Amino acid sequence: RSREEPVWFTSARDAIAFTLLPEEPRDIAAVYVSDMARARSWAHPGPDDWVEAHDASFVIGSSRRGGMGGAEAVPFSDAAAAERFAGEFGGKVVRLGQIPQDYILGGDAAGEEEKGR
Repeated sequence: RSREEPVWFTSARDAIAFTLLPEEPRDIAAVYVSDMARARSWAHPGPDDWVEAHDASFVIGSSRRGGMGGAEAVPFSDAAAAERFAGEFGGKVVRLGQIPQDYILGGDAAGEEEKGR
């Protein structure tokens, strides 16, 4: 709310991390992430395929890597699509508040650890 322009990130995981960092603003109006249930492709999700992060289901610990090659929290507006994705690429389906903070803020080891659960 205190910024005139939105803040953009290349991955959902990075956007979520921004909301957890103590030095960042606490007056965040909304967090939108690419809805992979409607995305054209993994590499090009589309400019209009958004879902509010609090309304999304996320797949964590999958074999798919984020934009910088790290573990990703893959967002879906449709929980059934998230389950299909997890069935194909591994991981588990969680809501935003269920994503472990160390998965978001940790290194790749957090993603590898999550795969084993």
